[in-house]
Amino acid sequence: MYNQNELTVQACNLFLNILRLYSMRNQMRNRRWRVRPINVDRALHGYYRKTFLAIKEKDNEEFFSHTRMSKELYTLLLKLIAPSATKCGKQINADERLSLTLLYLAHGVPLQSLAWSYKLGRTTVRNTVLEMCDIIWQLLSLIYLSEPTEEQYRHIASDFWQTWNIPNCVGAIDGKHVAIKCPRGSGSQLQPVVACPQV
Repeated sequence: MYNQNELTVQACNLFLNILRLYSMRNQMRNRRWRVRPINVDRALHGYYRKTFLAIKEKDNEEFFSHTRMSKELYTLLLKLIAPSATKCGKQINADERLSLTLLYLAHGVPLQSLAWSYKLGRTTVRNTVLEMCDIIWQLLSLIYLSEPTEEQYRHIASDFWQTWNIPNCVGAIDGKHVAIKCPRGSGSQLQPVVACPQV
C-alpha cells in the first residue's frame, strides 16, 4: 500500500512527464518559416497594396462593391476602430485589417483565398477577421444595437397587436428556414390528393 507522500511524488512525476511530452510536441511543430517565401513581398505585391488602394483612390463603384459601403462611411468606421485595431509591432495596419475583414464579410471569400490574395498566413487572416469583428461589435453595438427601453418594448408590442393581431410580441425572425427532423406523431394527417381538371 502506498502512503500519502509516495502518491504525491508519483503524481508530481506524472505531471512532469506530461509537461515534457507537451514540450516535445511543441518543438516538433516548430514552423519551417517565420514568413512563407511566397509572402515575403506582401508589402509590395499583396492585394491590399496592388488592388484595394487603387480601388479606394479611383473607383467608387468598385469600392462600394468591395466593402458594401461608401468611402465616407468606410473612413468614419476606420477612424472609430483605428485606435483599437492598430497593433504595435505588427505590419498589418488598421486599414488593411478592415479591408480584409469587410471583403470576408461582404462576399464570404474563403479564408485561404484571402490569405493567398493578401499574402498572409491563413491563421493570421482568421485571427484578423475574428479580432476585427470583435472590435466592430464592441464599438458599434451600443450605438446601433442597443437594447430597447421598457417604453420602446411597449410600443413595439402595441404595433404587433395593431398590425398582426399578435399580443405581447416584441420581435419576429424571418427569412431563414431550418431543416429539422419531425418528432414521431407530429405533423398533419395526410390528405388524399385530388387532381384538378385541365381547362
